[in-house]
Amino acid sequence: MCCDRNRTRRNCASWERTRRRSSTSSERSVTASFTVRVEARFEAAHFLREYRGISEPLHGHSYKVEAELAARGGGVDDDAIAVDFVSAKRKLETLAKRLDYGCINDVAPFDTVNPSAENIAEWFHQELSVAVAAENAIVTAVTVWEGPVNAVTYVPANAK
Repeated sequence: MCCDRNRTRRNCASWERTRRRSSTSSERSVTASFTVRVEARFEAAHFLREYRGISEPLHGHSYKVEAELAARGGGVDDDAIAVDFVSAKRKLETLAKRLDYGCINDVAPFDTVNPSAENIAEWFHQELSVAVAAENAIVTAVTVWEGPVNAVTYVPANAK
């Protein structure tokens, strides 16, 4: 039976039983790695400068960005959590809001760097890496979807 809402989880007998069973998390952290995936969506316009000799016309996409994260050591913490989903998703959504319903070309660094899907994926990787660093998490990959069928994945050379 689930814990009573009026009781803290540490006072709950079922939580204590689960806690004892998950004591193998330290063992798992040595033998396995876990990837946490979060996503955010945003709508934005952009154009590529001097793409094949001409500037592309302004157009928009329904973007989806997926980030894959792992604990710095690859395993899980004492609570059997690799990376906090809620915190990681919130940080990714905060970044997506910087681009949402605007022209990506107007947002630094895309005011000087072409806002290709590749550059957008790398930007999300860099920004999210800084945002989650204090949580002992690393961003292992970022995929940016320009609509439902076209996507690019950025994986840094030093990933895992």
